Amino acid sequence: MSVKGVIYMKVKKGSKILVYGDSITDAGRSFQDRNDLGKGYCLYLQEALAGKATVINRGVGGDRSIDLLKRYEKDVLAEKPDYIIILIGINDVWHQYALGKIVTDEEFQTNMETLLEKIRQDLNIPVLLIEPFIIDIDPEKNRFYQELYPRVLILRRLASKFCHEYLTLDGRFREASVTKPPVYWSEDGVHPTAEGHKFIANEILKKITVTE
Repeated sequence: MSVKGVIYMKVKKGSKILVYGDSITDAGRSFQDRNDLGKGYCLYLQEALAGKATVINRGVGGDRSIDLLKRYEKDVLAEKPDYIIILIGINDVWHQYALGKIVTDEEFQTNMETLLEKIRQDLNIPVLLIEPFIIDIDPEKNRFYQELYPRVLILRRLASKFCHEYLTLDGRFREASVTKPPVYWSEDGVHPTAEGHKFIANEILKKITVTE
C-alpha cells in the first residue's frame, strides 16, 4: 500500500475508526462496555465526527508495544475497522524505570514493525501513527526522553514505510507549551488533562478529511 503523495486520511462517511494504545487512549473507559470511549481524546474525536464516523477505543492502561501485538487479533482484527490510529511507546520506556521491564530499541522496532505488517496484510487500511510524548513537568520523567527519542525515530522510519499519516505529537505539545504552561496540558508529564486530550483530538482531526 503506497503512501506517497497522501496528505490526509480520507475517511469515508459511516466508517469505523479504531484507536489503539495505552492509558492515554484508555482514559478510564469501561471494559464492561466495549462501546465506551472513556473521558479522553477518543470521546472528543467522536463528538467532532458525530454522524460521520464511529470511533472505537481499544486503549488499555499500562500497555507496551508487545501488548498491542498480543491483543491484535481480539481488539483490532476482530473489529474489522476501516481506519486505525495508534499511540504507543511511553510505557516501553517508563516500565524500565518503574518496574525494571527493559525493552530494547530493537525489540520495540520489531514489535511495531510486526504490528504494522499484520495490519497491512490482514486489513490493508490507512494508518495514522502518533509519536509518544513527554510534557516538561516532572524532572523524573524528563529522564525518560533519552530512551524515548530513539523510539520516536524508529516510529518515524516505520511511518514512512507503513502509514498514511504521522502525527509529531511530542513536537506539537512542546510547541504548545510555549504559549500555555505545561501543566495546562498534563499534570504528570505523560497523562493529558482535559485540555491535553482536546489538543490531541484536534491534532488528529487536522489529519482527517471525511468524504461521502
